[in-house]
Amino acid sequence: MANHNVPSWIAENQTLALIFGFVLLALYVAPVYIIGFVAWLTGGFQEENFWFAWFAAFIKSGESTLNLFHKILLPILSGLSVVVFRGSTGRKILVLAVFLLFSLAVTIFVAVLFDMDKIQTALRGLKPPMDLSLAKAFLSRIQESLMMYLMLLIGIEIVERT
Repeated sequence: MANHNVPSWIAENQTLALIFGFVLLALYVAPVYIIGFVAWLTGGFQEENFWFAWFAAFIKSGESTLNLFHKILLPILSGLSVVVFRGSTGRKILVLAVFLLFSLAVTIFVAVLFDMDKIQTALRGLKPPMDLSLAKAFLSRIQESLMMYLMLLIGIEIVERT
């Protein structure tokens, strides 16, 4: 494996960078995990819940808090990854890749929940009702971002191995 003269401060801080990256990604996908868990707890949003109201407020508009996080997360993680994941990092990148793929699976599961008739009826009955198109756009954007970051990690690993 190529070392490309990795500076010692990078080599010494790769684990810290992995933890930082994982925390940022965990914060990024937390709304998906939360709303999936709430759907499970409430039998498909059949009863109102604080977390459901929080999720509805979180995705209320295209310029919501989440959209700001989309704009900040990938540039930070991309820059951090390109600099830090140099040299021998295969296992560390694999850990992040597994988390990304698991999060993608959870996001797909939650997206399917929002397509179920029972859940759509329950969502329309809540006060105020949740905009299903915003929920679907939110989940789609998360899926795209997770896969873009996974492709970046794969690209870094390919470059390091050549």
